[in-house]
Amino acid sequence: MMASVTASDVAALRGVITADCVRASSPERACDNEGSACVCELDDADLQRFLVARRRDVDAATELVRQERTWKSKYLPVMRTASLEALLAKHKVVHGGRTANGDAVVVVYVRKHDKNEEDCVHLNTQLAVVAIEAGMARSESGQLLAVMDMSEFGWAQTDLAMAKRIIYLLSIAYPERLSKMILFRAWLPFRSFYALVSPFVDERSKRKVHFASELSELESLHALTLSDLPVELGGTLDTATDSDSGCWWDALDRSVLLHQATDADK
Repeated sequence: MMASVTASDVAALRGVITADCVRASSPERACDNEGSACVCELDDADLQRFLVARRRDVDAATELVRQERTWKSKYLPVMRTASLEALLAKHKVVHGGRTANGDAVVVVYVRKHDKNEEDCVHLNTQLAVVAIEAGMARSESGQLLAVMDMSEFGWAQTDLAMAKRIIYLLSIAYPERLSKMILFRAWLPFRSFYALVSPFVDERSKRKVHFASELSELESLHALTLSDLPVELGGTLDTATDSDSGCWWDALDRSVLLHQATDADK
């Protein structure tokens, strides 16, 4: 992923954001005087991700850093509410294994999504953030491979607002964290919906999206093993404990990302 980014590219981006740190006085810039994370704390691997996402354009990468920092200052930490706990317990998202190159596998059962549920986009955005952060905590490469089980896709899953939110998260809040997205068992109803969604996806991200109809394709074309995949998809991995939301919280740095909700939140 990082082959085209040079050390001089990283140094140039670091120079710009360091200057921003000196000048900045509000979250709309690079730093927050009230204590949120400063861009100067980003390591070289982080800067490489931003540069890859913006094709080595230092100015564009700098703006992406600012957007990512602004988003995180507004939406993190995620509140550990009863509503989010209940959503996690639906077993909609589970941990898979880890690929040969160290990507953490995350499996999403899209049929368990219902766009008609109360506060759907907000709660599912929180779920997505928890899934991404927990996946990164398990990843050795810093990236995730998402397997989206599209079987039984129907009207309740045609959620354009949520699809656009996921696109935003992966392109702005977590750029280059996704190595590949496999749309598994995506039959005609979903493919029609995908035609509506795809114009919102940039060309680089589109190249990360793959369709697969059979378990054998996941193994032969995407180097996934049965031990990487849950039993529900035909693999051998027991993901039953993922229905206990505690395993998600335990994978995360609670002092940074999550904190216990008050009684009023519950």
